[in-house]
Amino acid sequence: MTANQVTLGRIILLPIPCAMLLFADTSWHWAAFFLFVILGMSDFVDGIMARREGPTKLGGLLDPVADKIMMAAVTLSLSGNGWVPMWIPVAILSREFFITALRSSVALRNESVKTSILAKMKTIIQMGGFGTVFLTLFLTKTQASIASALLMLFFVAIWSYWALVRKERSPYWALPVAGSFVYWLLLLQYTETSTTVLAICIVIVAITWLSAIDYLKTSFSLFTSKTLQSADLSRLFWVLSIGVFAIAVASLKPFLIIPILLSVSLELAVGGIDNIAISERSPLSNGHFWGTGIAACVFIIIQTQLAAVFLLVFSLISCWIGARKVQWRFFPGL
Repeated sequence: MTANQVTLGRIILLPIPCAMLLFADTSWHWAAFFLFVILGMSDFVDGIMARREGPTKLGGLLDPVADKIMMAAVTLSLSGNGWVPMWIPVAILSREFFITALRSSVALRNESVKTSILAKMKTIIQMGGFGTVFLTLFLTKTQASIASALLMLFFVAIWSYWALVRKERSPYWALPVAGSFVYWLLLLQYTETSTTVLAICIVIVAITWLSAIDYLKTSFSLFTSKTLQSADLSRLFWVLSIGVFAIAVASLKPFLIIPILLSVSLELAVGGIDNIAISERSPLSNGHFWGTGIAACVFIIIQTQLAAVFLLVFSLISCWIGARKVQWRFFPGL
C-alpha cells in the first residue's frame, strides 16, 4: 500500500461517518467519532509513508485536498445536527476556497507565498479542536475534564521526551496542542456546555484565518499594484457561490449535506488542480469556475435535492475535465 492509496482511501471513506452522524441514531455517533479519529490519524500515516517513499506529484495534490475534505465532512456534520452554529462550516471552508483561489491569483502573477508555521498547525488544531467539541457534547463534565487533563499530560510528555531526554528540538506542535487542552479544561470548569463549544469553535476559526495572513497580505499588495483579471473574478465568484453560500444553505438542511459534501470535495480538487496547472503555465479555463458557480447559484435559490445533485454533476464534470488537462503531470504514460 502506498501513501497515495491511504490518502485516497481517507477521501472515499469520509462520507460514511458524516452520514452516520447525520442520519443514524445516537448509538452510532460514537462509531462515527472513532471513524473520524482513525481517518484523521491516517493523515500522519500517509505523511510518514510519503517521506519514506519520496514525494509524488499526485500526493502533492491529494494530501492537502484530503485535509480540507475532512474539515468539510466534520463541520457540516456538526452543523447539520445543530451542535455548532451554521457560520462555523462557512468560516472554515470559505477560508480554504478563498486561499485556493488566491494561490492561483498569486501564481498567475509569477509570485509565491511561503507557508508559515501557523498554517502547518492549522489542520492539527482543527482536527483536535472539533474532536474536543464532540467530547464536550457527549461526555459529562467530569469525564471531559479527565480526558482533557490526560491529553494535556500526553503532549507535555512528548515535548519532555524530545527536549529533556533526547536533547533535541521537540515537535513544533507538542506544546501548543498541550496548551489547547489546558484551555479546554478551563472552559469545562467555568462555562456551560454550549459556551464551551462556542469558545472552542471561535479559537479554531481564529487560527484558521490567522494562518491565511501571509496570503492575504501578498494578495492585497498584488491586487493594488495590478488590476484584477477575468481569472480573478471567475475564481472569486466560485469562492462566494460554493465556498460561502452553498455551504451555508447545506449546513442548515441535513438532507442536502451529503451531495453538497461530495460537490465541495470535487471543487476543492478542482482548486488544487488549478494551482498545479497554473504552476505549469497552463491554467484551467475560467469556464470551470463560472459553470459550477452558476450551478451553485441555482442550488442556493431552489434548495432542493435535485438542485444539489445538479451542482454535484457540474462539479464532477469540471473535476474530470481539469484532471484530464493535467493528467500528463500525474500519469505521463497515459
